[in-house]
Amino acid sequence: MNAPLVTVLIPAYNAADTIARALDSALNQSYEPKEIVVVNDASTDETSNIVARYASKNVILVNLDSNVGVCGAMNAGLDKAAGEYIAFLDADDEWRAGKLEKQLAVLQQDPELTFVTCDGDFLEADGAVADTVYSEPSVDGPNAWKTLLAYSFVAKPCVVAKKAAILSCGGFNKNLRLAEDQDMWIKLAAKGPIKCLQESLVSIHLNPGSLTQTNVSNEATYLLPMIYEHIENLAGKLTNSEKRRILVHRWYEVGRSLCEDGAWFEGAKFLGRTILAGYRVPVSVHFVLTTSPPARWLKRLIGRE
Repeated sequence: MNAPLVTVLIPAYNAADTIARALDSALNQSYEPKEIVVVNDASTDETSNIVARYASKNVILVNLDSNVGVCGAMNAGLDKAAGEYIAFLDADDEWRAGKLEKQLAVLQQDPELTFVTCDGDFLEADGAVADTVYSEPSVDGPNAWKTLLAYSFVAKPCVVAKKAAILSCGGFNKNLRLAEDQDMWIKLAAKGPIKCLQESLVSIHLNPGSLTQTNVSNEATYLLPMIYEHIENLAGKLTNSEKRRILVHRWYEVGRSLCEDGAWFEGAKFLGRTILAGYRVPVSVHFVLTTSPPARWLKRLIGRE
């Protein structure tokens, strides 16, 4: 049986400093056949010229005339992709040796799977590991979507998915400026079982200018309404206790993120909901108190912040 073609999809915007590293990590995967599609989202730096140097290595460059954002760029890449499977990679991240081989082997063994993911390390600028993708437990199988509603244990550069399944979901939602990937993983997991490899196969480089680092304040605007919509659409498959568990965990995570980002009043409202629901009460109360404006003022006064 011939191995299926996999398309490596890399959206890129002003990624001149990192795109070669990402491309090299994809090209160094021994799995074949593969093509690499880089969607240059109207970059103003040398991204396009750097990618063009890889043309002889089955790297396809798609130059967009105007900046359309991550969702638009990924959808443009899906239109160009010829592969049966899509392996996602961000322009500032890199894969470790053997990633594609291990994931494609799992997908070929179980045709019911919609996608396979893996663990990864979030790296600081000095290379130190700040966190891991599986800091929350990962979940396999046909009901993984329930856990994904409560929290995400999937990072985009860790995923290899069936292209047909992605297209059946309508591609990525261009109305989401945040959590567009979480939205897709929930949709895919609701269509069929998923598999999580318990191995760190991706290095995710933390970048202060990335969407992940700068759009915390938009979680209440984009992430939570997306979760609410999924809960409504899947309500017939969820018990009331499952809905409650999902909501309070999301409120807790969003509240903590907002408080950490300085949006204390908004964050405290969400943490107040978790406290009233009896969820992680001591931790939530402690966080509300220690991130409050008076507490921050006191920390600054004594040089602790």
